[in-house]
Amino acid sequence: VQPKSLAGHNSLCSEPATVHNRADRAILWVTIALRSSVVVSVLETEGEREPVSVHIGDTLYDQPVPCDLWLFYDWLRIEPGRIVGVRFLLQEGCHELQARLEGLSYVRVATNGWFELYFSSPLEHRPEISGDQDFSLNGVLSSKSGECLLYFLSNFPSEEELDAIRRLDTYVKGSAE
Repeated sequence: VQPKSLAGHNSLCSEPATVHNRADRAILWVTIALRSSVVVSVLETEGEREPVSVHIGDTLYDQPVPCDLWLFYDWLRIEPGRIVGVRFLLQEGCHELQARLEGLSYVRVATNGWFELYFSSPLEHRPEISGDQDFSLNGVLSSKSGECLLYFLSNFPSEEELDAIRRLDTYVKGSAE
């Protein structure tokens, strides 16, 4: 059984966040399309099954890329309640993805395999409020044109932070199957 498809994936998000208490919280997948400009989306599914395909605008990402992304990640914050990016340690063996990440203007390459991927400019965060060290299911899908999309299961610490992501200029509503 696959997660159900979400409707309305071609418009910018204008709906309120649907986050429930921890016990019955919706399953939220964050996707990041690695284009010349970053494109972020949050997809809601009925279960923790990894998406087999994702639509962002007119682009379909449905080709699995063999790469386990990371062991854990940190949300990057500029102030409490305002997420500006994600930091992750790329697993060994993801050389093609590493090369793509290193060439993007919104990615800061740190030492020892760490990457900081920012959702908007400037590429800044406050380290003292950016150390979640969360971990989740994650993966990479590509489109027919070779464009990559990162996805990971997310437990947003607060509804405020989820709403902040959905208000980003780089946010586009997507759908998953």
